[in-house]
Amino acid sequence: MTPMTHAERTPEEWAAEVARLEQQIAALTLRIPWDEEQFRLAKHRQYGASQERSDAAQRPLFNEAEAESRSPVDAPQDTVTYTRRKKTPGQRDAALAHLPVERIVYDLPNPSRCATPVTGGGLS
Repeated sequence: MTPMTHAERTPEEWAAEVARLEQQIAALTLRIPWDEEQFRLAKHRQYGASQERSDAAQRPLFNEAEAESRSPVDAPQDTVTYTRRKKTPGQRDAALAHLPVERIVYDLPNPSRCATPVTGGGLS
């Protein structure tokens, strides 16, 4: 069957087309809540709370080593026994003064000194 133009259709064909489109709209309208629910569930799976939760009564079982390592107040406190030295200006230069300094100079030919090869303007 060849596709008809709008002028070639009969009123019965137009009525059938309208009925088909209304049925399609109704089917898609029924699907919208299902799609929204699937989207909500996917977001909950990705960003929701984890299923791995422990009972409050079981938490002390995992803290056994920490509970035993905690000692009463009679434990000695550590004190800081050093002081930080403030860096003085020129300290880096003094530390590097004994190292040799090597200077390398590269001389480029005139065409290579051009900053913009398209316009031919030189470096200023």
